[in-house]
Amino acid sequence: MTEAKKLYDGNDISMLKGALRDAASNRLKSVIPAAGFQAIEMESHPALSEDDWMVKIIVESEDLIFTFRVYYQVDDAKAFASQKASFKGKNISPFLCHDFIREYCNLTAGALKIWLQSNYSALKESGELVVNLPNQKPALSEPLAFKEDEEEEIYDFWIFTLDNAQILCSWDVEIHDWAGVTEMLKSTSSLAEQDDGGDVDFL
Repeated sequence: MTEAKKLYDGNDISMLKGALRDAASNRLKSVIPAAGFQAIEMESHPALSEDDWMVKIIVESEDLIFTFRVYYQVDDAKAFASQKASFKGKNISPFLCHDFIREYCNLTAGALKIWLQSNYSALKESGELVVNLPNQKPALSEPLAFKEDEEEEIYDFWIFTLDNAQILCSWDVEIHDWAGVTEMLKSTSSLAEQDDGGDVDFL
């Protein structure tokens, strides 16, 4: 196993967190471009209830595992989904609220997949990359892991707010190849700019 502490520094962590958070923000903007949502820091562990839901999606290779999670309540998801142009003035069902979050997670994972395939040298050799389907469950069954960074695991948490609505987002990243990640971060290809060629397709 790679001795991560000898191959990365605080700047690498900041760059990776910034790239992942920017990707999540840009994917949300691509869905609701006219909405004035903001990203704010999560200062403490959130108090979840039986009304909260969680959708997660995992992108993994042999040495890297990225887990993106969104925690939300239906009314909050509805506030965000209502900003989508095709939903303006329409009654948005709870099903569509959940689907909005699931497809948002898909878009974010899609951008990460293309970035990794284009810039992570180990994938250029093996091509082994798995993107799981979004997994939705009650939030209390998998509470947000409000943790400190470790040598081979980093965490980021923040909140997207829109008026009085909010959704909680997190990235968990397990890294066993910091040398490859450091090389990838030097790439001129920005994760925030990746386009998976898709759009949110509501059922």
